[in-house]
Amino acid sequence: KIIYTYRFTSLPNIDSLKDECKIWLTTILNKYDPNKGSKAFSYFSVITKNWFIHKVKQTTKRNQREVDYEDALKLVLIRARAMQKACKNNKTTMAAILGLDDALVNSVCDNIPNVVPANYNCPGQIVISGSKNSIDKACESIKEIGGKTIVLPVGGAFHSSYMESAKKELEDAITSLKFNKPDKPIYQNFDANPHIDIEKIKKNLINQLTSPVLWTQTINKLIADDYKSFIECGPGRVLQGLVKKINRDMDVSSI
Repeated sequence: KIIYTYRFTSLPNIDSLKDECKIWLTTILNKYDPNKGSKAFSYFSVITKNWFIHKVKQTTKRNQREVDYEDALKLVLIRARAMQKACKNNKTTMAAILGLDDALVNSVCDNIPNVVPANYNCPGQIVISGSKNSIDKACESIKEIGGKTIVLPVGGAFHSSYMESAKKELEDAITSLKFNKPDKPIYQNFDANPHIDIEKIKKNLINQLTSPVLWTQTINKLIADDYKSFIECGPGRVLQGLVKKINRDMDVSSI
């Protein structure tokens, strides 16, 4: 009675709360002292109602995510496994290029087959991706024009056409996943633009697998759209450092 007579403007599906609610009610009833009379029961009524309201709000908020958290984790796993599988098909790798303008690095890649820019991290720092032989040739060319190269300890040419086989698996997974329309635009590093259309967001997530990560361009777009504070989620300060290298006036922090 306490639970189901409380009025909500819109009540979500609460089936998932039934078992948890039984545990909560049992716990509270075990602590209920009948010798204290109606005051104790009133206290029980209030905290039970408040607990239920809190859980319904949590459920509602979870249902309104763009992608359910559990589904998002599954998608990350599918993507990772598909990319790892694609790595076995060819001898490929990546290299960080330091100290050169984007245009110079792009020019080197244009003149060597099977190597492409993969990550535009910040001014003066680009990662290239391709076959091992092509990466070696590109690194030599970079050194000749004054750049520094660091071959990365990775087993594949990520964000390049070598991930084409993984792209199909990712597409199947994303197509089968339910996406909700976001409340705010999502800036995607596939094209460095904000998006709110679900189908466009899905398409960009798929295409990003074989396209360069436009991190520098995305941060610059956010700054141009008047965003001034950037929060890095997770351990480390790598992304904060990149944002500062793109624009030192930005406020950065982490959680």
